[in-house]
Amino acid sequence: MATAGCPTIWVCSWSEDGSHQLAKEESEKCGGRYFLTPRGLYTSWNKGIQESYTLYTYISTVGESIQPEGLADFWNLIRKVEADIVFSPPLLSSNERDRRQILRWPIYKNAQKLKVFDQKIIPTSLIGSIQSASGFSCLLGSFSSCLCRTLFMKEHAFPTRFHHYGDTAWFSINLTLGRFAYFHRAVADFQFHDGPARKINPAHRRLFLRLICRSTFRKGSFWRSVVLSYCLYVRYLDLKRGVRPKRYWYLNPKVFFIRIMRAICERLMSIRSLYLTYGFRK
Repeated sequence: MATAGCPTIWVCSWSEDGSHQLAKEESEKCGGRYFLTPRGLYTSWNKGIQESYTLYTYISTVGESIQPEGLADFWNLIRKVEADIVFSPPLLSSNERDRRQILRWPIYKNAQKLKVFDQKIIPTSLIGSIQSASGFSCLLGSFSSCLCRTLFMKEHAFPTRFHHYGDTAWFSINLTLGRFAYFHRAVADFQFHDGPARKINPAHRRLFLRLICRSTFRKGSFWRSVVLSYCLYVRYLDLKRGVRPKRYWYLNPKVFFIRIMRAICERLMSIRSLYLTYGFRK
């Protein structure tokens, strides 16, 4: 970024291993402004965005990178279609486990639908349908594969109360407010960070499910009822699973029925997004 003449902002959280100090030293060598924030990924992102003074902002975390020509393509497209965010699928990892995980992301599962709108603004109703069927995963994939309009991001900060669902929560809140353009070619890496498995706080899941119910479809519509049903089924399964699930808990007949109903809701939302894709094709 520095060699390309792009202003760089380093945002770190204090760490017991001293990595924040190492980042500060690297920022002094490479150039750019350095900020220390309280712990939290989205707290750091918000700080960096608020300190940005350029028209567009690119966000990445440790270990992620983007091809220079890819960033140039993003820049040309975001100006051409007057988008708030340009997004693309991340490059597939050479690690087979990481590769399989990325291929399950909504941005890959819905690649055929999105490709219809390659380098165009995607209709809001289609985005809403795809995101509703994607549950806790964000359609945008990784923000390291996005270029954002700075003013839009400053006006719509990342929520910090949804744990590591913050990007999905942000997108669910703002998908009707922004203009999102799709770029089909993968040009940026996503980095999986090793660490202990993270347990999902049930309170965060409940909060997120309420957000999905409120943000996607207008009140009283059939599709809002489908989304509401989906959220209720997910909540019921959470309660049945519990913090320490019993062995083969999912074979309980009532649980099995709820899982089928949840799958039906997901399929209905997927069918709607398919219809919208080809309805808008012309």
